[in-house]
Amino acid sequence: MKTQIDHLIVFAQTLEIGVQWCEATLGVTPGPGGEHPQYGTHNRLLKIATPANPLAYLEIIAVNPNAKRPAIATI
Repeated sequence: MKTQIDHLIVFAQTLEIGVQWCEATLGVTPGPGGEHPQYGTHNRLLKIATPANPLAYLEIIAVNPNAKRPAIATI
């Protein structure tokens, strides 16, 4: 079985703090990402692909303070 890296994840207190960490530590600004409404998070991405790992990304992820809270199921 062949394995490869997909996403390396850095979880930050806020997305802005995560971006600042990436800029200060790696010297690059991650690009746009997206939202995960089902989890209440959002992200920014930095492609770190190599020939051995062509789909690899560094993902900065944080709780999205603007995300809607999921409805609580009642029985």
